[in-house]
Amino acid sequence: MPSFGTLKADTLTHSTAGSLATNFVVNGSAKHWVHFNGQGTIAIYSGGSLNTSSLSDTGTGDYSVNLTSAMSGGDSCYIDAGGSANQTRTFQNTASSYNIDCQNSSGTAEDRADVGGIAHGDLA
Repeated sequence: MPSFGTLKADTLTHSTAGSLATNFVVNGSAKHWVHFNGQGTIAIYSGGSLNTSSLSDTGTGDYSVNLTSAMSGGDSCYIDAGGSANQTRTFQNTASSYNIDCQNSSGTAEDRADVGGIAHGDLA
């Protein structure tokens, strides 16, 4: 079995775009994201996810997102996007799943064709 080494660096430098301390990459990068169609049979758009194991349609405008690798404790931040003039709310259920609840501007639950979620924080 081949042996793999470890790459350690405090700074990443691009030939034309400048430099960035690696702590911004580790601490500032999303640990999960998903972009999916929430109407009809829900499905992740092609190339539209990172660290997403599955989605569930749990009711009108209500989706459960399951992560491949869990987030650590309660310091994770989940952000969702459901379009302008509409309301969305995100609820963390466990370290490995969360719900997105989509509503129209009147507060009525509705399925959406364009739903997204992002998680920032530390992986477990």
